[in-house]
Amino acid sequence: MSADRILLWRHGQTDYNLAWRIQGSTDIPLNAVGLGQARYVAPYIAAAGPARFVASPLQRAYATALEAAKLVGLEVVTDARLEERCFGLFEGLTRTEIAERYPREFAQWRAGEEPGGVGVETKEHVGARVAAAISEASEDMDGGLLVVTAHGAAITCGLGVLLGCGAQWQGLGGLDNCHWAMLQRRKNANPQWRLTGFNRFLADEHDPVKNFEVEGPEG
Repeated sequence: MSADRILLWRHGQTDYNLAWRIQGSTDIPLNAVGLGQARYVAPYIAAAGPARFVASPLQRAYATALEAAKLVGLEVVTDARLEERCFGLFEGLTRTEIAERYPREFAQWRAGEEPGGVGVETKEHVGARVAAAISEASEDMDGGLLVVTAHGAAITCGLGVLLGCGAQWQGLGGLDNCHWAMLQRRKNANPQWRLTGFNRFLADEHDPVKNFEVEGPEG
C-alpha cells in the first residue's frame, strides 16, 4: 500500500531566511514570523486529513510540523534523511559574502554546478536520501495523506527524483517559507507520483509574511 497524497511542506521563516543567510544543516529555529506562519497554516493542513507526519529533525522543520500535528493528535516522526542540503563553508554566509570569499565556487554554484572543495553536498546525494525517506514513509500507509515537513533545497532535490526528472532538475524553482507542494499517487504508473500543486499557501490567497502580523513571541 501507499499514501494517496503527499504534502511537502517547507518550514516557516527563520532569522537566517530574513537575512538571506545560507542555513543548510545548521540548526536555526523559527523566528516569531515563522512560528506565526506555521500556526496560521496549521489548521488548513489539519483540515486536509493527514494520516502521518514525518519531518526533518532540524528544529525549524520539526516545530513547523508540530503546529499541525498537534491539532489532529498525531506525533511527528523525524527522519535525518530529510535534513536540509549541507552547504559546508557557505553556511552562515550571505550570497555577497560567499562571492567575496569563494568566488570560483560561488560562480559554479550559481551556474547550477556542484562547487568542489567547500563541503557542499551534491544534489544527487540530497535527492536520493530525501526521496528514499519520503518513499519509505509512504509505502506502509493504507492510503491517506502523508505530510512531510522539510527544507527548500531538500524538497526541490527530492521532488525531482520522485517525479523522474532527477535531483539536478530546477524547472520548478523553490518553495517559499511555509509553502507546500502536493503529490498525487498514480496507480500502476512510472513515475508513481504526479505533481498537482507547487508553492501553495492557502490557495495563494495570502502572503505569509506581508499579511501575517506578529504581536509578540507567541503571536
